[in-house]
Amino acid sequence: MSTSAKTIERKYLAISLVASAFLLSFQLLFPLSFDNEIFQSMASELYRFHRLPYLGTWDQNFPGTIYLHWLSIVLFGDSAIGFRVFDLIFHLGMSWLLFVLLRRWLSARSTALAVIVYNAHYISNFWLAGLKDPFAVGFLLLGTCLLFVLRDGTSRPSKSHLLAFGAGMSIAMMTAIRPTYLLFLFPALGFLWTIPQRRPILLLSFLGGALILMVALVMPYALTPGGLEQAYLSTFRYNLDLYGQARIPSMFLHALRLMKFFLIPGLAGIALALVPRLRVLASIRRVWDGITRPIAAERVLIVGYAVAGLISLLVMGKYYPYHFEPVMLVLLPFASLAFESSIAGLRRPAVQVAALLAILGFYAVRVFPLYLVQPVIADVLDGVPHPLEAAQNMLQTDSGYPRSTDAAVARYVDETAPSGERFESATLNGALRWRTARMSASRFTTFYPLTASSPNGEHPAFQQRWRQEYIDSLLSARPYYIVISDEPMEIFSWIHKTPMETIHEIPGFDRLVLPQYQFDTAMGGYTILRRRH
Repeated sequence: MSTSAKTIERKYLAISLVASAFLLSFQLLFPLSFDNEIFQSMASELYRFHRLPYLGTWDQNFPGTIYLHWLSIVLFGDSAIGFRVFDLIFHLGMSWLLFVLLRRWLSARSTALAVIVYNAHYISNFWLAGLKDPFAVGFLLLGTCLLFVLRDGTSRPSKSHLLAFGAGMSIAMMTAIRPTYLLFLFPALGFLWTIPQRRPILLLSFLGGALILMVALVMPYALTPGGLEQAYLSTFRYNLDLYGQARIPSMFLHALRLMKFFLIPGLAGIALALVPRLRVLASIRRVWDGITRPIAAERVLIVGYAVAGLISLLVMGKYYPYHFEPVMLVLLPFASLAFESSIAGLRRPAVQVAALLAILGFYAVRVFPLYLVQPVIADVLDGVPHPLEAAQNMLQTDSGYPRSTDAAVARYVDETAPSGERFESATLNGALRWRTARMSASRFTTFYPLTASSPNGEHPAFQQRWRQEYIDSLLSARPYYIVISDEPMEIFSWIHKTPMETIHEIPGFDRLVLPQYQFDTAMGGYTILRRRH
């Protein structure tokens, strides 16, 4: 590459990173979402009380995301903005990796545009920012870049096995976040097979990295009596018998509508790639002639990733927007080429740049979650103290309550309960456990494992044991407060009863636990019971 070409590439890399940092910085204004609060609560208890997922806290997902939240607490503190800073830095690293990867095939400008489009997509939806699937895509990018370094032969032969080890560990981390992402290991293995130099040692190193990561995640449970059983029941049996039975096909079209401004140009770009006759203008043909065609092994890898993402999406059956993230990673670079093609007929570079800015401006107005930013700006202009916190507290949580209610309940518990006393949060979110500095009585971060039922309304044997464990935890820990929510059910299609309804149905609560408590107060949709003595 000539000196001038390197200068141009560095310029567009800088543009893509600066633009990405600007876009990503808006998430610093976002509160934690429902899923974020559950993971943050579990990570906070892991950090403060050394409570392991599934043994001291509970969620049905694999633990990779919880450990990322734990890392954000270690680095930036246990707060919403601390996690958002961590996520911003993580995605800036992703942006650099995406630029390096796409630059193999696209021009510097198209690559920069693809990076900006990806981050515009990421920041456009509150339900993407900080969730597990974008993190998984980050590890996919890291592993893929390492695979290409091996393929290109630019590293020392003595270090090739270390690169393969790191690639295996990176892509296996996707499985630690979502088990269906195990499928991505197979295209990566196929790509490694096409590297003839030291093939056996590379394959073994790759698989060794993946295996060591999974063993490291499993080891704490293997060393704890009953640990493997609880991890298995929480992540496999619960999902297969209860959560996985609730499929939401209607969400598929809803997700497509939410992402239509990115899906349409992406599909248009794929059409231009597959059907050259659609490139009717010479200016469009010049855009596509400037692309370096991927070699066969690269095409197989890209298609393999797309297929793995689609299979994972279909297996989950929920079709939330963040479930599409691996597919969008493949699709969005084609969207950037569609944008390039749409402005290619404009002769002057300044006019082309203005057209691109106009497109980005349209996206800012149509897809950016301005409702999350406008209250902060208004509070700043009005001179409200702590404007970020004030604006976020007025937003509703997924349970239908303003965040100010969660904060008020947590503050009430901390200020009125005697020092050292535990409390219990019987809710469908992790907000109270995260916001309260006290240890909880039970390991159940949410009421999902206790209130969910099979389609016929039955509760499996393992869930009945969990219910008995819950009563035993309340009787042994005797929390000073029990906070019970009566959350609206229309937002949880797989939950048919509120925690308030469920807790009275659990055998032993009304007979053994309730006589020891009295009504203390009600705040929002929360009922607070206080221990009698």
